[in-house]
Amino acid sequence: MYNTLINHNVPDKFIKLIKLTMQWNRIKLKVNNGYSEWFEMKTGVRQGDPFSTLLFSVVFDSVITNLEVWGNITTRLKQIYTYTDNIIIIGRTKQISIDTFCRFKHEALNAGLIVNNNKTKYLYCTRKIFQTTYLKYRRRTIQTSKFL
Repeated sequence: MYNTLINHNVPDKFIKLIKLTMQWNRIKLKVNNGYSEWFEMKTGVRQGDPFSTLLFSVVFDSVITNLEVWGNITTRLKQIYTYTDNIIIIGRTKQISIDTFCRFKHEALNAGLIVNNNKTKYLYCTRKIFQTTYLKYRRRTIQTSKFL
């Protein structure tokens, strides 16, 4: 995450301030009408932190940019659309979609982001008669969906 900020020419002073707010913080949670005991949160972006949305957007944009997918599906073999924390990968073939997803997952992991496998879906569109198929990725089966 910090390398991404450096690549976006964020001044060192701001990066140090962000690191200070992100590491080794003592927090307490509000539960119902009371508060928990103080405990240490060692690393990570906290939900509700004003920096979390900005940092995620910068890092996510960097990951998508590193994929170097330009143009649109009419002139390319693959296309990527993003909205907030969702990504749609469109490929002309199943293998291109798998390769693009693998590359995205690798780039995301390098940036400190983790793809939620439980929310990963794959849509197969064709003019032919639809047969249920499954996409295999690292011993995990992703069930297809078909929308009319």
